[in-house]
Amino acid sequence: MSGGIKINYYMIFGVKPDADQSEIKRSYRKLAMQFHPDMSTGDADYFRLVTEAYSILSDPYKRAVYNIDLFSGSLSHIEASKSVCQLCKGDGSYVSKVSYGRYKVDSKIVCTTCRGTGIIINEKPKGE
Repeated sequence: MSGGIKINYYMIFGVKPDADQSEIKRSYRKLAMQFHPDMSTGDADYFRLVTEAYSILSDPYKRAVYNIDLFSGSLSHIEASKSVCQLCKGDGSYVSKVSYGRYKVDSKIVCTTCRGTGIIINEKPKGE
């Protein structure tokens, strides 16, 4: 959603904004089959758009941020209520020792607290 144009992913799928995951998934599969580049009715650009829309709407965190941006027009109130993840220190991942049999190996692990974003959006705005 870069730039000034906002695309309503719900309209692409033909679902309401309060649709559950199964409705979105059903609509995505139908559109993906219809517009897949290997199909006779395929359209690679529209298929990419449908896939992008599904990646946003199928992830609860991305969907929440998308909804706020789509319906309020601004994320400025989120800026005030977000904080850097303490576990990964804003990096989105951290290095940890992982045991493989009798060996311990340094592994880069995606932070589960912030889901790899490096930030945490507080449920309640500061001051409440």
